[in-house]
Amino acid sequence: MEAVTPRFYSKSIGCCKKFPGRNNITGLNTLRHWLGELANEICERMEKDMLENNRRAKQMVLSFVQEFDGEEISSSRSVPLKGYEQETLTKSSLEVLQTHTKQFFKTGSTLALNNPIKFLGISVGKFETIQSGQNKLQEMFANMATKKKNEADHASTQANAITDKNIK
Repeated sequence: MEAVTPRFYSKSIGCCKKFPGRNNITGLNTLRHWLGELANEICERMEKDMLENNRRAKQMVLSFVQEFDGEEISSSRSVPLKGYEQETLTKSSLEVLQTHTKQFFKTGSTLALNNPIKFLGISVGKFETIQSGQNKLQEMFANMATKKKNEADHASTQANAITDKNIK
């Protein structure tokens, strides 16, 4: 008989990146790019976690460090998680940053940031178990995988049929 080993679930899933010195983020497009990269990583990990642990995150935390007059100021803000899509997470992160920065853009600009960003981090947490009636997402991923497999099977069946026809 084997001993029961308890399973420990992580309380959050997150990733972050530093932008030191001349790599400070100073423009909106660069900021969007990096938020998108972080969001993409988080989404992949959330999807995997959901399938393995049958749970969904309900909260997102954005952490960031900005430079104000030569001084580094760290902030972190949590908001309800609006969705599991990379685009949703990116947009949400950008909104949080803009809302919690006194002057986001340099005066007269719509692209240059007023305060350089030295660090960005996105994490999700506050997990809740997916009830059996809420297995729609898991079903959706399973259906997508099945559909891909069926399309591949169908393509190989057609290839075999064509080959058989040519042999006869």
